[in-house]
Amino acid sequence: MYNNIPLELRALNQWVVSRDDKVPLNPRTSQKAAVDDPSTWGSFEEATRSGLMNIGFVLTANDPYAIIDLDNKPTKPCTPEQLERHQRILSGFDSYTERSMSGTGYHIIVKGSIPKGVNKDN
Repeated sequence: MYNNIPLELRALNQWVVSRDDKVPLNPRTSQKAAVDDPSTWGSFEEATRSGLMNIGFVLTANDPYAIIDLDNKPTKPCTPEQLERHQRILSGFDSYTERSMSGTGYHIIVKGSIPKGVNKDN
């Protein structure tokens, strides 16, 4: 199930887990994790052995990675134009892409940085 996650990411101890409520948890203790406290994160192996299906990678300021989050929420569905833009974005990156927990959006993990304040609808 997790075989498509790049080894480069799996090698880092920046993993958390969650239940369906999306609250980040420490994969070793199942206590709340904090995105600014590396002591509450674990290894990829710890996350996958935790028994929880939802695992997440914590980005840090020192990482060479950025995440492009393409939303299509039931409360704010995409217009046909936005869906077309999503498809162009998805096909434009040769990178690791995953479906969001909702199954209606995407997360694209790329090497690079995105300037602050860059946010477009959905």
